Amino acid sequence: MITEMRTYTIKPGLFEDYLELFNRRIVPNHKKHGIPVVGAWADRPNNKITWVRTFASREERKRKLDIYEVSPERDAVFPVASYFVTHHEVRVLEDVLKPTAEPDQSYFTSPIAVEARKLYDAIPKAEAEAFKQSVAAPR
Repeated sequence: MITEMRTYTIKPGLFEDYLELFNRRIVPNHKKHGIPVVGAWADRPNNKITWVRTFASREERKRKLDIYEVSPERDAVFPVASYFVTHHEVRVLEDVLKPTAEPDQSYFTSPIAVEARKLYDAIPKAEAEAFKQSVAAPR
């Protein structure tokens, strides 16, 4: 599976207006062209919306976007949508999630894991703890 993660920064004061356009036109247009929008998340303090659309493969993505990007539906929405957006970032991501059913402890004996643990253990405790706290999920 190929996923596009799209993050748009919206002009101040226009976030709710953009969300209305997004939900009333952009998402339905995508659905009409067989491009699922699987989620959208607001970062309201920063005027950002991140939304995700998926494709079965890179080939399907190219085929569907070649059609969608020249469609009358997109042509109608694009000038209006572009008014709201001050910055955008698009990342094309490949699904690599293939976890084992149970935690695999044998990985910790691999050369890279042994080396990583050795280097981590050599970091001063306060520095290691500060790093651990910096990557903790915000509460």
